[in-house]
Amino acid sequence: MDSKNSDKSGDEIDSSKEERAPDHDKEAAAEGENYDPWPTTLSFLLPNIKEKTAKRDRQTLETFTAHVTRASLNIINGNFDGAENNYADALKLIYRRQNNSDRVKQCFLGLAKIYGHRAKKEKNLEEIVNAVGLLNGALRRSTDDEEKVAIIAELEELDNLSLQIIHGSQSPGLGTKHSDDMENKARLESLRCKYKIHMESIAILEDGVQPIERNRTVNMDVEVKFTVAVEELYRLISVDMKEFMKKILCQSIEKFGSPPCAFALVGLGSLARQEMTPFSDFEFIFLIETDTEEIRSYFRKLTYYMHIRVLNLQETLIPSLGLKHLNDTYRESKKDNWFWEEGPRGISFDGAFSFASKTPLGRKPTKQKNWAVEFIKSPKQMAEFQEEDVMLKEGYHVASILRQVVFVAGEASLAKEYKKEMDLILQGKSESQADSTHGTMKMIQKQTQKMLAKDVEKYAPENDTINNEGMLWHVKKEIYRLTSLILDATSCLYDIKTDSSWEIIQQMKLKGLLGDQAAHNLSLALSIGTYLRLKAYMNNKSQAENITVLPRRDDATHLGVKLIGKIFHVKKKGLILRFLQISSPLVQIAKDLCFKEDFLSPLVPLSSALCDTSVYQSAVMRVRLMDLKEAEYLLKICVNEREHNPEADEEVPLFMVYFQMGHVASMLANFEVSDEYHKKALEASRKYSPDNPEYQPVIATLANISRQCRKKAKYEEALQYLKEAQRITETWTEEQVQRFFPAFAIIKENLGLLYCETGNLSEGIKMLEEVLDENRTTEEGPGLPELISNLGAAHLKQGNFEKAETYMMESLNMMTDLYGVSVSHPAISEILNNLGILYILIGEIESAISVLEENADMTEQLFGKDTVHSDRISSLYNLANAYFQISLIPQALASYEELLILRRQLLGEDAKHPAIAGNLNNIGACYTKFQDYDKAIFYYSMAFEMRKQIYGEDVDHHEIADSHFNLGCGYFEKFWLDEALMHYKIALEMFKKVHGEASRHPYICETHENIRRIYEAMGNEKAAKFHGDVLNSILVGT
Repeated sequence: MDSKNSDKSGDEIDSSKEERAPDHDKEAAAEGENYDPWPTTLSFLLPNIKEKTAKRDRQTLETFTAHVTRASLNIINGNFDGAENNYADALKLIYRRQNNSDRVKQCFLGLAKIYGHRAKKEKNLEEIVNAVGLLNGALRRSTDDEEKVAIIAELEELDNLSLQIIHGSQSPGLGTKHSDDMENKARLESLRCKYKIHMESIAILEDGVQPIERNRTVNMDVEVKFTVAVEELYRLISVDMKEFMKKILCQSIEKFGSPPCAFALVGLGSLARQEMTPFSDFEFIFLIETDTEEIRSYFRKLTYYMHIRVLNLQETLIPSLGLKHLNDTYRESKKDNWFWEEGPRGISFDGAFSFASKTPLGRKPTKQKNWAVEFIKSPKQMAEFQEEDVMLKEGYHVASILRQVVFVAGEASLAKEYKKEMDLILQGKSESQADSTHGTMKMIQKQTQKMLAKDVEKYAPENDTINNEGMLWHVKKEIYRLTSLILDATSCLYDIKTDSSWEIIQQMKLKGLLGDQAAHNLSLALSIGTYLRLKAYMNNKSQAENITVLPRRDDATHLGVKLIGKIFHVKKKGLILRFLQISSPLVQIAKDLCFKEDFLSPLVPLSSALCDTSVYQSAVMRVRLMDLKEAEYLLKICVNEREHNPEADEEVPLFMVYFQMGHVASMLANFEVSDEYHKKALEASRKYSPDNPEYQPVIATLANISRQCRKKAKYEEALQYLKEAQRITETWTEEQVQRFFPAFAIIKENLGLLYCETGNLSEGIKMLEEVLDENRTTEEGPGLPELISNLGAAHLKQGNFEKAETYMMESLNMMTDLYGVSVSHPAISEILNNLGILYILIGEIESAISVLEENADMTEQLFGKDTVHSDRISSLYNLANAYFQISLIPQALASYEELLILRRQLLGEDAKHPAIAGNLNNIGACYTKFQDYDKAIFYYSMAFEMRKQIYGEDVDHHEIADSHFNLGCGYFEKFWLDEALMHYKIALEMFKKVHGEASRHPYICETHENIRRIYEAMGNEKAAKFHGDVLNSILVGT
């Protein structure tokens, strides 16, 4: 099997594997008779993956049906706890699989029946909320009109039941009709349509917001208009959302009767900051004038009933209900919090989790805090969450959330009183602080700094991280959230009281804490983050956080990958680039704030523009956005500037500039340039003391140079660089080894890949699987799916087709989590390429052509139709292999000959490379099909000689064995039996050494079969019987 020599253990294939020696005599050979490529006796050695998949699916369905049947029986017998377990087990089997919506719905309906029964028996409103949430989940999935009517009837029945529980026999009448809830839904959709019109006018301004680079200056007028327009839109949304929730409140009170005392519904979170979207969670509390258990009970029940109204909007995902058997966060074990669904996530209550629950009902007791907390209190009692002892008990986060509030409905005076009581506590002037010399503000500032440090670590974008190119952006966490959190923290530290994040910036400017340009840029960053977040939500009609700049592929097959939700494709990169220029210094400001003690001095020097326009920053931003040509151009400028001014005190080390340049050149398939800059990076990094594990650039650089050597088939040189890296780590203590384990993983993974490419597949796979086992517990990033992909390619080479597919599909699932479904990305292209090879080898040619044609389109979209790029060439090469399999030999030959020219153009006319050898080999296979055996042997021989030069004369390697096998086939066709037998025997011994003496590898079986046929043709029945018996023993072993 031919290997495109990159970080993959093999992602091209020799078509000649389909050319097998025939069972013929001299007359047949003289007539040039053609024979089927795979002998029928061996065909079942190729695992039918589709059938195995179908079998697994049948078994899953049978188990699912058994769970559901047991659940039904348990319900009949009154064992509702057992039934709930059964439905949870059934759901766990199928919820992540595609095309299982009906089965998920079946589980939801069953669980709803259980919760409804408990609610009626126990008069429990929480169980009604759970049942209503599940029924709405089922209703979203239903396509049958009669079923929908039945579900709606159940919803209305539960609504009536809730009022009966609340009022007892004094129920005022029928509950809310489903049609009334649909009016609320229509009202919400009308608001969203209004916002869409506003956003269309803002979109016109997008082109004027561009990064400052290449002598481009800021279009201040457009940026100001953009910022103001976004702020005004969010102010409008804030007003509308308050009115919308007020309407929900009034509808609920109408069914309840008048409240027993004056109250105020107060909004928290994004609503209080004027950053709420029409798809956000609703976080709120109740302030009550009179605090008694009876009054609190009224508002608890009112909260439950409001929740039912919101659930009937059908925008609440099931996990937010915190169901015991699906998402129980109170047990604090991941195995108890496993269910997830993708759906139209929109207006909903804050999740009923131990770590959330920002609603009047609060949270239940937890393992660490064995008391419940609710947010239905008088203004004075609610303000007590700001007291020092309460903060220490409940946690600073609760106090922080409750400090920023906005009045929504009820008595506004209660909200004002609450803010006044909070101020007294913060200033140390409350009655409970009579003996205190200061308020809690100092403590709050210290806690704010600690929280900000965690937030920076969690949300700060890592733009200069290698291998993050093309990754999805989580718009809330990576773009919107950090700016908002920094402003929130700043308002606390500088004691700025306002209801808007934009207003915080203006107040800081007025107080002399920010200069004009810094204030402008900070406002712009906030506006870009909130705008992109809203744009993603509006486009996806859901609180879907993922955005990408990669080109969309509407014709992608998805290949059975798991769904990860909708993705918003950002067509114009200017907004993101401008945001990143501001976010980089903003992160540093946040880090400085964590240790700042003087909150009277400016946040940053008034001369600071709060914008990083450095060439290096622009380059790494372009890498993340997959704008590689522009990144290369900018890095060249950066290299030139740094090399001509080596004494420059730059924050970014020179070796890192070289490293990025080498990395980008490699992605562009400019391997000579990549090699040059990786070696420069190595020399520049040596001054950082390579034996010091606190600074590990040398190891990463050595691994990259080794990788470049492998790409050029310089395997001995690749090994030497890895050995140098190993020598560095040998000086480390055991504690350092544990602390800096990733460095060991890099070395071990590259050694494993090197072993695979040089023929020692068993040892290479062993090392890769050890690295994988060690890394399973780490956070999934670009490195892990690539490792799994490499393992799949290695198993493919070894003939372990089922394992190969398992690893490839796992990697593809992880890749789509990182980059998205229906996008073009080199890493996804690699997986498609390898899957295409797999399908060729197992005879699924139709699937192979489908996958490889899709990959050819993807590489064209990524690199251009006429670009000489190794990934593009590999894609077209394997597509030609697939055409070869369906006997389109002229087309295949034309492609092979054209690609051979391109390979030599890429690698050098005289290059000795596995890809060129494979290309020659497959041209030979085409001439075999044309029955031009002399030309076939000529090309097989050229491939053979090149492979020996690459791997060594006396090396046992799969590809050298492959050449012996193909030469054997060519000579057999000419009936040169002695030459054919010699090559087959060498191939057999080499295949056994590479794949194992007892291996069932198809090539070993094929070689035994062809040797048996030669001996038959020679009349040596004893030798023929021996090889036939060996083959039969292998087949019996299957």
